[in-house]
Amino acid sequence: MASLFARLDDDIGEMNCTKHETEWSAILPPNWLSEICEFWDLDAVEGKLANLFKCQMGPVKFKIWVKNDQNVPLKAKIIYPNGVKVIALWSHFHEVTKFDDDCFIPPTGWKCPSF
Repeated sequence: MASLFARLDDDIGEMNCTKHETEWSAILPPNWLSEICEFWDLDAVEGKLANLFKCQMGPVKFKIWVKNDQNVPLKAKIIYPNGVKVIALWSHFHEVTKFDDDCFIPPTGWKCPSF
């Protein structure tokens, strides 16, 4: 599998588009929690009951808190192999059920690698 990651590079003032080819370079399926995570505990996030999972995707380890009665993310703590830690909080989450075909075609001005 392959994916493209695009970000605005402040140093050069242009989009930086990188191709990644790993088993995690795809949109995650709806059952991804049960595939790569282990239920760890019950907890609360901002007054909401949450299931806490410990997960690993390749070399990246993380914990994710999801709303107890559905797989809606509330919080995540991600630890990358280089030691960088990221904490994410979701106040709103909208599940995507379909994509328009052209949403995966980056603008040509970004000079992204092709698949």
